[in-house]
Amino acid sequence: MEYHQLGFVQKEQVENWLGTYFKTCIKEVNNDSDCCFLIGWMSSVTFWDFGIEEKYARELLFNSNRMESSILYFQWANREASFLSKVQIAQLKNQILDNWPNYFVGHSEIVKEYFRNIIS
Repeated sequence: MEYHQLGFVQKEQVENWLGTYFKTCIKEVNNDSDCCFLIGWMSSVTFWDFGIEEKYARELLFNSNRMESSILYFQWANREASFLSKVQIAQLKNQILDNWPNYFVGHSEIVKEYFRNIIS
């Protein structure tokens, strides 16, 4: 059974919202690392469904890290492309989890919990 048959929002509404959000963020992608990260992340996990090339999603994630390399969760998203060792990845994970309350300030609890679960 499709999600829209279960009483949730209509698929068209979701596609319209995502399309609008994506277009808005793309305009800002060259100067907004958060937007670049969020759109890159969403695109990387749904590229097949929205007709977005995976390499483009990865490029957005890379750009977020390039713009603000001190942000640990940007580093986490690029850990494979950055060729980090297993030890470095474990250290990065621990740093992020130890400082979790400082991340995603202003974002909903759902977003915070989602990314915390991915990292842990």
